[in-house]
This record gives sequence, structure tokens and C-alpha cells, in this order.
Amino acid sequence: MEAVVSDGALEALAMEILATKGPLPVGEIGKILADTTSIPNLSQKLKEKFGGLKKFLELFPSSFVISNDHPFNPNVLLRSSLSMEHLEMIDKGLFPPQLLVRPKKVT
Repeated sequence: MEAVVSDGALEALAMEILATKGPLPVGEIGKILADTTSIPNLSQKLKEKFGGLKKFLELFPSSFVISNDHPFNPNVLLRSSLSMEHLEMIDKGLFPPQLLVRPKKVT
């Protein structure tokens, strides 16, 4: 993986995905990362190196906020997309559920 995609590039790509799509579950981010990087076994490589995508994202608390809505496949948000009020709530262990509501697609 190091020869193809660096940790920093993977972080930046995950940030771009969340900036475009809004909050997403870890599993959905993983699918998009694998498709975008064309690394079919990206999930396995992340599991071997970091213990999984969730653990990888947890290495970047200044970039990502991981919700407490699911133990294995929680939603991930960009820290920069949150208000100071919401960040203070999250720091106290309270996760505002309205942050996970994604806008409905217009058809």
C-alpha cells in the first residue's frame, strides 16, 4: 500500500469524500476509498497495518470525528464541518444525532 497510496493521501482522500458526501459510515468510506484508489484489497491492508479503517481514521482526530452510533460501523464526520457548540458537546461525550442526518437526494 505504501508504494501506491501514502497515509497522508488516504487521509486527504477520506476528507474529500466526507466534504462531498457529508457524514458516512466507516464501511461506506472504505468502499469509496477502494474504488477510488483501485486497490481491491485496501480494507485488508488497512486491517493489517492499523487494525482497520476506523482505527486509521482515529489517528487523525484533528480531521475526523467518529460518532458513537454504532460500535463497528459508526458514522464519520469532518471536524471542520462542525460548529464550536457541536464540538463542545462531542468533547463532553454527547453526540448530537442531528449531525448524522444527510440531505435527501433530489430526483
